[in-house]
Amino acid sequence: MPGPRRRWNWRAIRAIMRKDLKQVIQNKMIWVPMIAVPGILEVVLPLVLVLMPSFVGAEEFTIEDLMPILEKMPSALRESIRQLSGQQQWVVLSANYLFTPMFLIVPLMVSSILGADSFAGERERKTLESLLYTPIREEE
Repeated sequence: MPGPRRRWNWRAIRAIMRKDLKQVIQNKMIWVPMIAVPGILEVVLPLVLVLMPSFVGAEEFTIEDLMPILEKMPSALRESIRQLSGQQQWVVLSANYLFTPMFLIVPLMVSSILGADSFAGERERKTLESLLYTPIREEE
């Protein structure tokens, strides 16, 4: 049987969130990397790899170059890609399979940056004591 339900102190939670977000918005060392790194990882790098066959030339990308990659893929996927040209295969493989994990990394990166700034910034700004004296439970 579960224990009694505790009520959350939403007023204190909102006050801490407001304080942390205000400090993040004011600190360029925090929000510039949170915009620049995802921009590079999810816009510039995929764009370069997808457009690379156009710059190098279609004759440079042959199906034989991609055979080691294609041999390790599931047969159903391999058959759907095999009918494409080498240039098209490169675009499909790089856009769909190489950069999909990058979209999962960015939320982790942003939350890590905010969490690290929350604790390290509190200590650096000498405001950690106010956070420690806040009447709020760890769960909140």
